[in-house]
Amino acid sequence: MGSPIRLATTALSGRIYAGHPNKAGDGFRGERYDVTSDVLKTVAEHIGMNREATVSIGGKAAYTITIKELVQ
Repeated sequence: MGSPIRLATTALSGRIYAGHPNKAGDGFRGERYDVTSDVLKTVAEHIGMNREATVSIGGKAAYTITIKELVQ
């Protein structure tokens, strides 16, 4: 079984990448894949249109994510 796949955001571009972490855990080994659009779409589908979710870190509410559909 291979190493787990991890996600990370780059500070410069803000893009979300997926890949296998290096031993130090501070980067990827081998290829990394830009999954920004996939991640954001999945989060929107998970929360649901016109709803919000609270994200907790260490048992304490840290963020609120609100999903609103844009009418074109």
